[in-house]
Amino acid sequence: MRLIGFSTVLAALMAAIFGQSGAFGVAELQWIPDGAKLVMAFDRPPANDALFARVRDEILSATHAGDTFHDFLRLVSRDPDRLVIAAVPTPGEDEIIGIARDSFDGDLLPGLARAGKLSLHEQNRRSFYIAAPEGARENDFAITPLDANHLAFGGVSAIRRILDIDRGALQVVALRGLLPEVSPGVEAWGLFLPGWFGFRHDESQLLRCDVRGRSVSRSLANLGPALFSVRVSADAEFRMRTQARDADDALILADALRAFLAGQRVGNKNAPAEVRKVLEEARVAADGAAIRLSLRLTLQAMERIRNNQASTRILRWQLDSQERELRSNIGEIFDLMQINEGDHVADIGAGLGFFTVRLARAAASRTTRSSRPARWTPL
Repeated sequence: MRLIGFSTVLAALMAAIFGQSGAFGVAELQWIPDGAKLVMAFDRPPANDALFARVRDEILSATHAGDTFHDFLRLVSRDPDRLVIAAVPTPGEDEIIGIARDSFDGDLLPGLARAGKLSLHEQNRRSFYIAAPEGARENDFAITPLDANHLAFGGVSAIRRILDIDRGALQVVALRGLLPEVSPGVEAWGLFLPGWFGFRHDESQLLRCDVRGRSVSRSLANLGPALFSVRVSADAEFRMRTQARDADDALILADALRAFLAGQRVGNKNAPAEVRKVLEEARVAADGAAIRLSLRLTLQAMERIRNNQASTRILRWQLDSQERELRSNIGEIFDLMQINEGDHVADIGAGLGFFTVRLARAAASRTTRSSRPARWTPL
């Protein structure tokens, strides 16, 4: 899939949805700098706030934005009505920034400065504050007012970039084909661009993983953007749609994601019943060139799932199958087996179907591979 210029796409996207109710109206996106690899938005619901907060905090933790947000909460002592989070490239490394919308006291930041909790700085004749003395490192925490209802916070370098933005000129990167899928009324959504996943393998590594020119690693190397949304009622419905290179890659990645979720379920037999139920009811499907994941999250489950590494691995597509491919030299193993199309194959052993799926694909005809994986019978 060829990616269109992000700034051009965003201009068209915002012309279509800016100011509408879908995807929150996304007015806060005007302050997100160009080049952002991750953009998320959270809108506090009128009911079931406890579940919303737990889901939001787990997503923030999984995307390494939790510490920055909690620094903000400790400083202002107010959980905002709306929160927009982005990962912004800076000269050193990506920095997390947030934009909070609420009815903030106009004297909040000057008061914290008078109390010695913030130091006042200026850029482009605009004030911003750093939660450290003069001379602080560039990645320390900073905060600045944007208007009467918005505060921006995060790394100092990223905040300086926000202060350079001409207000009203939309900057954030996005893909037009994804945001329209965010239904009006969802309490959270997020857009992950391919650069955020961070898959970097050279061709020699990928060749060691390939079976018939395909592998989880190669499919991940060609992964497109992903979009998630959360709707909160009695439970929270989490949905994520990830764009693959083509339908074959989507089938491979759907199998790998199912295997990962099965591994979490089987490998954690002592996990609380509420968490096991989430894993058992998880739904993964290949839909053309996309992979869809659906999870039903209860408050009881979310109280047990806190800063869980599995949450990070799901949102960043860090799957066990890819790691096993890279260390096992799967390509050489299958070359030595010399499996031909139409062969009858069997896999006897454990491993949550790691070899079973690959054997079935290796023996499948080209016609079968283009539509769905070959059938196999567990022994």
